[in-house]
Amino acid sequence: MKRWFISPVIGSGISTSDAFRAKIFDLGVNVHAKIPHNPDGTPRFNWALCLCSAADFSVADADTTIEPFPGVTVDDLLSSIPAASRNRIQNFLIGKGVDLTGITLQSTVGDVIQRVMNRIGATDDFRKMTVPE
Repeated sequence: MKRWFISPVIGSGISTSDAFRAKIFDLGVNVHAKIPHNPDGTPRFNWALCLCSAADFSVADADTTIEPFPGVTVDDLLSSIPAASRNRIQNFLIGKGVDLTGITLQSTVGDVIQRVMNRIGATDDFRKMTVPE
């Protein structure tokens, strides 16, 4: 199963054993993380957009510092997601500086993920992110 998350960036970056990485990477899931960097190599943000795959996400779901995207697929309409879940991710993303202007109940989860990509300065489409099952 694949799911999208916002994960804190951890690590000191001083060595390969403590490289900058998405925290969710340490929880036993496959991860493709978008972590934009400053010219000096430090992360631009203290969070990363992550596409993850795992048979079981219970450890990631239990970590309150990792924010899951609601919905089953990126094509789910926001109107199909319970209001509490929608509001939680909306407030979380606005707090991270993501511009959600124009996002409506007829927008998809993928539309929101693309806005996150825009916020971190990624120029590619989120659908090009891959992660092994």
